[in-house]
Amino acid sequence: MRKLLIGLLIVLLIAVEAVLALPSLLDRKMNSVEVPPLTPPARRPSNCINSCLSRTCMTMYCSEDETDNITLLAMAQRWPRETWNSLLQRALYQAHKLNEASANSDGRLVLIKNRSDLARFVSAWQQDPQRVAAILATEGLQPIQGKLENVDALYQAGFRIAGLTHFFDNEVGGSAHDLEKGGLTPLGRQVIKRLEAKSMLIDLAHASRPLIDDVLGMTTRQYWSRTPASKVSA
Repeated sequence: MRKLLIGLLIVLLIAVEAVLALPSLLDRKMNSVEVPPLTPPARRPSNCINSCLSRTCMTMYCSEDETDNITLLAMAQRWPRETWNSLLQRALYQAHKLNEASANSDGRLVLIKNRSDLARFVSAWQQDPQRVAAILATEGLQPIQGKLENVDALYQAGFRIAGLTHFFDNEVGGSAHDLEKGGLTPLGRQVIKRLEAKSMLIDLAHASRPLIDDVLGMTTRQYWSRTPASKVSA
């Protein structure tokens, strides 16, 4: 009996350790920079993009396995249940976490939402260079889930930079890394106008050339890209 109890205790300890280690293990796995290969055009399902967008993917590639890595991460890290299958809710939750970190930092982490915030930060940083500024951005507008009004929700949460696409096409427009490489969709044109009305920066990194041309052809305010300017204007 004593050996049985000791054995059960050892198994219990191993199980507890595994559960506690799961979030960090998943975090390392999901944040890996390894890029899965895209399915060759001849074998790629015609509904690959729609399938990706209908699933709960945040930065997911339309590869053959078509799995959603972020759901497992969200569950393991105990994100709110609504984030498990909603791209918008995931973005809003991440914004909440950053706002919370800023509020609890005693001024060490400042979330920049407008020019006044930036000016105050620069002034304070000159006195204390240990301060850090942050700005919320989304890499790809799949979190709006095809709804123009969700741009407003992201803005209210503190997002000030909007990357239009990432590694796959979405309802806004074409990615430089996908097959179609199209320009702005009708919804995408509405989104650009809404971003401009809110003075949000438009990030053109990962955008297809037709999408870049469409954006530059209709914008009257600022745009931004982590891609060299020579490539953007090419």
